[in-house]
Amino acid sequence: MKSIKNSLLIFFIIPVVAFSQETEKKDSPYQLGLSLFPVSYKVKAHEGFKHIYKTKTGFGTRITLTRSFTKNFSLTSGLGYTHLSYKVNYAFIFMDSLDPNIPRSASIRMGYLDIPLIGQVSVSISEKMKLQLAAGVMYSILIHEDDKTLFEDNSIRNSGFSNKTIISLPLLFSWQIILSKHFGISTEADYRYFFRGFDFLMNQRPKAMQLGVGITYNF
Repeated sequence: MKSIKNSLLIFFIIPVVAFSQETEKKDSPYQLGLSLFPVSYKVKAHEGFKHIYKTKTGFGTRITLTRSFTKNFSLTSGLGYTHLSYKVNYAFIFMDSLDPNIPRSASIRMGYLDIPLIGQVSVSISEKMKLQLAAGVMYSILIHEDDKTLFEDNSIRNSGFSNKTIISLPLLFSWQIILSKHFGISTEADYRYFFRGFDFLMNQRPKAMQLGVGITYNF
């Protein structure tokens, strides 16, 4: 009877130990990322208008969570923040030089909360280096605005011209260097194509370039 109990115990322990060892060897499919980057963007007036836009380099940051489904394919989501600013001299033709509804110039700063959903393909160059190509969609919500618009009646106030939500298509190219089992660093170049302008007086297809650095943590 005792030998039977010992045999059953060994029969139970062996698969448990084997399973635990296999679990320990399996890498987690989740990766946490943090990136910082300057933002260069191009805006212009609607066709037929001669408004002059002058942009300043913006900045952004992004916290992401990536889930790997295969060795080479993963999906990424998270939260980001993009800050941008620009000045504009409007060139409207008007009849009343004191019209309070006609803007003359503006200085605008904006901050958008970004929510990305991105699919990416990874190619291993070596044990310590990966090349990543990615594309997806990004939904942005205006959370901060400093709009100082000068109107023809010499009043300065918020114009109300800004677009509160914007959808864009990001295309990303990045290099990731693996430092250890858990940590890595990356450099990335992002191109974003927007389906709406930051305000409705500009051309509704602005574009942006982002060059950034990041750090990653594998769970």
